Order: sequence, then structure tokens, then C-alpha cells
Amino acid sequence: MGGKIKIKSKITIKNQKLTATSERTRGPSTWPNPVIAVLIHGFSLEGRFILMRFIGNLPDEKAAVTFSNVLLALGIEHQMEQETGLWAVWILSEDDCSKASAQLGEFIRNPASRELEAKAREGAVRRRISDDDAAGTRFIDGKEVLSRALPDGVGALTAVLTGICLAIAFAAWAGYQDRVVDELMITRLAPPGHQPGWDTTLPEIFKQGEFWRLITPALVHFSVAHLLVSLICLIDLGSAIEARQGTGRLAILFLTIGIGSNLAQTYLEGPATCGISGVLYGLLGYIWMKGKFDPESGLALHPYTVVLMLVFFFLGIGGTFSAMFGMAIPNGAHAAGLIMGATWGLLTSLPQIRQRRRARPES
Repeated sequence: MGGKIKIKSKITIKNQKLTATSERTRGPSTWPNPVIAVLIHGFSLEGRFILMRFIGNLPDEKAAVTFSNVLLALGIEHQMEQETGLWAVWILSEDDCSKASAQLGEFIRNPASRELEAKAREGAVRRRISDDDAAGTRFIDGKEVLSRALPDGVGALTAVLTGICLAIAFAAWAGYQDRVVDELMITRLAPPGHQPGWDTTLPEIFKQGEFWRLITPALVHFSVAHLLVSLICLIDLGSAIEARQGTGRLAILFLTIGIGSNLAQTYLEGPATCGISGVLYGLLGYIWMKGKFDPESGLALHPYTVVLMLVFFFLGIGGTFSAMFGMAIPNGAHAAGLIMGATWGLLTSLPQIRQRRRARPES
């Protein structure tokens, strides 16, 4: 890479040495550091005069690219320029200088911050999309498609859970559905031709020691559509948590929410349902709360995702999905999973909430 990182194609700075002067034409400077008020003059491709404000330096190209992605995620127009071994950070709009300076200070103090890493990843994705739009239609190979669809890759436990769900589904489709139901559902159901019912004491688990039944219903899917939608969501949410908080955290979340949502579904609506959607609602609730109250965790949901999650949740409770698609919706599992995940995310964010309150200046 050369000596510049250009962010907007319409913004360019000429290569020759440019005069830097302090800005005095807009009244008293609002910046505590006079360096921030230094301007560099240039012209855009459209011939318009622009002023760019210098806010600081970064030590190397890697740091410059990473911080450039952070600014891009924040929608701040900027330019990085190599000067005497350092990389200078220039901001286009005076309105963005304060925010950009704060981000730069945080980046220099803690470049490994989870919040900054998340923003850098988002900015990198935006940059790739912007580059493609500027370059026009071109061939994209499979690896590039996967890297965009799965920015966190696929976590180890996420891959294992995906493989187990696929294996169970293929076994059911291969003619072993009755065996799957008999061995993996939370309790044995009355066979066809008998009085429908089940033992509320769950004797297979608590008397016969078949404790796997507490979690295995979450791994059972019988329809292709149900399986594909569930696995797409699992790979996205599970990998995001594994990448930021580790495989152990995802394992604890999966087991706790899975068991809780299976038991809730069983006692609220009966045991004849299955699927990982209760766990998925739990992971959604967990990430939702972490993004809202602990942004440094690097976990966050897009607002549209939150809206869709809540819309689907209430449509399921209202019976709309059952009427439209003729399938049973495990609303008990969804509700329990969402409540457990959101509560977990909120409780584990309490230290960060208290820390921000202590750091807040008294009025």
C-alpha cells in the first residue's frame, strides 16, 4: 500500500507538500489541543475547496488501516497519510473532529478493545462493499463470499452443534424418525392408537437416568426448512459469541438455555415439539442486552434484527404462524429462551453499567 488511504473517491489531497495553518476564521477554537486545529488545504475532484483537520498520528500502516475502518464504521469522512514514518489522521468535517479525536485516544490507549474491534470489522465490510460498488460488477470467488457472510468464521462448538443437528435430521429422513423421537425427545410419547398423554414426572430422565433428554430435543429437526433456518441463525449467533467470548461461554449458554427452554415448553404446551429455536431466542436476547449495556463486549444486534425478532415472537404467540404454515410453534421455548438470554446478558453487564455511572460527571 502506498502513502495514503483514501476513504471517499471524491475526496483527494494533492501529493505535494501543503501549507498547514491554524483555523481562526470561525471564531475561537473549540479544541483543547491546538494540533487539532491545524488544517490542510486541497481540492476535490469536483474542484471544491475543502479543509481537513489533523487530529493525531498512528505508528504504522496496520494501525492506520484498522483505525480507518473504525472511522468508516462511524461514518466519519477522513484520510490517512504517511508523513515521516508516521500515519497522520485527517478529518474532513469539523463536526466530526471531537468524536474522531475521542476514538483515536481510546484506540491508542487500548487498540485491542472489543468495541473498537467490532467497529473495525464493520468498517472493513463496508469498505469491501464500497470498493465493489466503485469497481462495478466483477467475479467474486467462494472464499470471498464466505468471508463476507461469516465475518467471524464458524466457531468450533457451533460447527459441532451444526453437525449433530444435520446427523439427527438425516437419520430421521433415512427412516429412523420413530427411533429419534423415542430416544431423543424429552419423554416417550404414547404410541399411535393409545390414549395420548405423557408422564409429567419425566421418569426417563429422573428415574432412569437418561439425562441427555433434557437437551437433545433442541437438536432435533424434521423439516428441511426448519433445519436450514435454524442452522443459519445458529452459525451466525453462535460464531459471534465464540469469537468474542470463547467456546466455554457458548457451551454454558447453550446448555442452560436449552434445558430451560425445553422444560418450559414441555410444561407450558406439552413435549411434542423440538428444535433449537428456543436456544436461538436466548442467544438473541443475550447479544441484544450485551450490545445495549456492554458495547465493549463486541456483541451487538442491528436494530432491524431486534424488530424482526420481536415481530416473529409475537406473531408466534398470536397463532399467526400456526395458521399460515400449519405447524406447531414452540412459544413456551421461545419465551423462556428470550427471557433467560436477555436476563443473562443484562446481569453480566451490570459491572459495566456501574462503571459508566461512576465515570459520569456529577451535575
